[in-house]
Amino acid sequence: MANLRYWLFLFVNIIQLHANSAEYNVILERERGNLAHTVNLIYITKEKSFITLSNGNEKEAIKYLEVVLGGVIRKEKDLNGTWSKSFNVIVFKVRSDQNKDFKSAGKPFVVKIKEEDGQTTFKSDEFPLNGAREKIFREFFRSQKNRDFKLDEAFGTKDAQKIGGQWKINKKSITESLKNKGLILEDKNINGFFKIHQLKTVKNLECLDIRGEVKCKEFKFAKSPFPNGSSIKSSKVFTRLSGLFPLDILRTCPQTRMEMTHSVDVDFPKGHEIKNIRTQSTKILENNFTELK
Repeated sequence: MANLRYWLFLFVNIIQLHANSAEYNVILERERGNLAHTVNLIYITKEKSFITLSNGNEKEAIKYLEVVLGGVIRKEKDLNGTWSKSFNVIVFKVRSDQNKDFKSAGKPFVVKIKEEDGQTTFKSDEFPLNGAREKIFREFFRSQKNRDFKLDEAFGTKDAQKIGGQWKINKKSITESLKNKGLILEDKNINGFFKIHQLKTVKNLECLDIRGEVKCKEFKFAKSPFPNGSSIKSSKVFTRLSGLFPLDILRTCPQTRMEMTHSVDVDFPKGHEIKNIRTQSTKILENNFTELK
């Protein structure tokens, strides 16, 4: 019995040693080529602001939004050969700083998602999508398309990596992407890295568990949201990103997560009723997917 335990121990260690010494290509961009998959989304935004008025009084403002969204997304083709998506929403619950308890949409409903000429439209005959509701679906769909960054260019690496392998972010790619979003950031004010944490099997898929973080400071707005004459004393963004990326690059990532904390400290111009605003906001977006046959 002792010999059996020894050989099992040795076998497991050999397998682990092989996995740790093997090199893997890092490919972050994944097309959801399958016709259907389930999705479970958690989306949270939290914002706290401290406002100092010119008369010396202080105020505190808190905003909070939490969304739980779940259902089945299917690709569909119309008679003209145009592809679109149908999102059968089974769970849609929202709560905010104004509503302490979750408000549910009740029965399931279908959202039609169509892309045409670079525009995305959302329509539901059973559940009105307007204002905050449409914003939630737009945020979700944008997260699926990775439109903010070219993931492999910004956060990936062309060099094969072992388990534990680490690489730096592409500063130029990130600053260019942020510039297109109206944020000006110098290369010297951004740092970050990504790492293969482990090899993990999830839903019968062998995946690379990749995690990383990006730190930015002293960014500026191409078009300031503050009154003319305002001065930004400090601005920082800290982002953590993680995901499970199947070794089979044609398969959907079963899990991705993003947590971003942004803070800004602004002095308003003399004569304004507000003297200073300090704001810290956090956004969390977590996706869980399962492919359907």
